[in-house]
Amino acid sequence: MISIGRKLFEEVDKPTESKIISEDVITKTVERESRWTAEIKGINSFPNGKASSSGVSLIYSNGITISN
Repeated sequence: MISIGRKLFEEVDKPTESKIISEDVITKTVERESRWTAEIKGINSFPNGKASSSGVSLIYSNGITISN
């Protein structure tokens, strides 16, 4: 059983690609797609591994970024 709050792993993400996919001049927002790879170092019984993923961010003119 894994206890609540127990650290399972450490992850280091490395960006591999980032590109602007749209710009809205009216709302002054930029939509960016990013890709990255990750090295995962497991702690105790959690396994080590590698992962890759991507996501989209909406960047506002005031510097706020919302990512998913």
